[in-house]
Amino acid sequence: MKLLITSGIAMLSLLSISCSSHLSPASSAPVYDTASARSTSSQARVLITTGRMRIRVTDVKQATLRAKSIVKEHKGYLAGIDSSDDKSAYADLTLRIPQGALVSVMDGLATLGKITSRNVQVEDVTNRWIDLQAKVKVRMDGSLVETTMGRLILGELLPKAVPFAEINKVMRAQEK
Repeated sequence: MKLLITSGIAMLSLLSISCSSHLSPASSAPVYDTASARSTSSQARVLITTGRMRIRVTDVKQATLRAKSIVKEHKGYLAGIDSSDDKSAYADLTLRIPQGALVSVMDGLATLGKITSRNVQVEDVTNRWIDLQAKVKVRMDGSLVETTMGRLILGELLPKAVPFAEINKVMRAQEK
């Protein structure tokens, strides 16, 4: 979510990502076949919803404080801010909003002043994400090994001196 207040105009850009916490952007580095780890049309789609608003306000500082409060009420947070207090005061806020709260936050922010524009876009990024907990089978040293995509990626990052069997080992709570 992004709020830009300039010369009495507030620009708000909202971002909401609807995906589970165990998904990570696909990397071009892994040499393993990731087809089974990629989401398919029969699985949940990974969507990024971006909202933008421009709101004309009379008090930029007060509108900024209220915007932060509205976002906090919806368990969001301020991810970035660019502001100025000179004659043409503005505040450009980037706000991150939990999945499902975007419309409520936009409705709350609409109460700050007069809406001059409001836009919501949804982008399907399913093919750009890999489920790091997806079970996969790979051939290593002539044998078939069952593991997860996350462990394969971790194995690529760690020094070769660390055996993959240690990386792939299932840890129990008492072993941690």
